[in-house]
Amino acid sequence: MFRSTRYLISALHRIKDRYLHTCDQHLSDVAEYESPNTDEYKKGPTEGRSLYLDAQATTTLDSRVLDKMMPYLTVYHGNPHSRTRMYGWESEAAVKHARQQIADLIGADK
Repeated sequence: MFRSTRYLISALHRIKDRYLHTCDQHLSDVAEYESPNTDEYKKGPTEGRSLYLDAQATTTLDSRVLDKMMPYLTVYHGNPHSRTRMYGWESEAAVKHARQQIADLIGADK
């Protein structure tokens, strides 16, 4: 029983690695995603408009961040911590990619 479980887990890891490789290829497609959102708030003067300063728990989301997140809120909506399903693998690949981008940005060790 233990041997068959070990073989099954090994096979799942191989499938996951192969699938994550294809997810990395799809991440470039997501980078070209066209957002349906408009940046109306960026147009025109801001004089006379109120400025919300209590952003501790309700920070406004930058439209560039929303544009990058939108595919994962609508198409690739798996839980990145669910490693037993391919939906989680897609999201996990995206999280790894984002972490790597941040690490590169701040010059963190890998």
